[in-house]
Amino acid sequence: MADDPGSSNKPAAKLLPSGPAALKPVRPLWIAIACLFAVILGWAYWPTFLTVGAAWLSDPDYTHGFFVIPISLWLLWLRREHAPVATIRIDWRGLLLLLLAGGIRCFAGRFYVLQLDAWSIPIWVAGVVWTLFGWQL
Repeated sequence: MADDPGSSNKPAAKLLPSGPAALKPVRPLWIAIACLFAVILGWAYWPTFLTVGAAWLSDPDYTHGFFVIPISLWLLWLRREHAPVATIRIDWRGLLLLLLAGGIRCFAGRFYVLQLDAWSIPIWVAGVVWTLFGWQL
């Protein structure tokens, strides 16, 4: 009966783990760097967050700003199957974007261009994601 097509003598196909099981164990260095980035975000961008929040509250043209982050996260959640598998590893090349964001902030502070300071936030977030998860993500 080994030649019987109904019998399954073949090994079962291995399925790739998905979801949280696909992530490797988190290393202490990675956790420390992630916490450092969170502290830097709060320290460096707190005045910018207050300014942007005040503009969203006071200017009717910008009141939609409160919806941008939740809707963006929701759209990312809907398309999560199409995203590459997240690997928790440090890619130091992401620091280039962090340096670019810092340079933009310095330029904005030096020449009093506050809007440019707020535009450095997405570049900073991209640099953090690149550094913590690699280029694929």
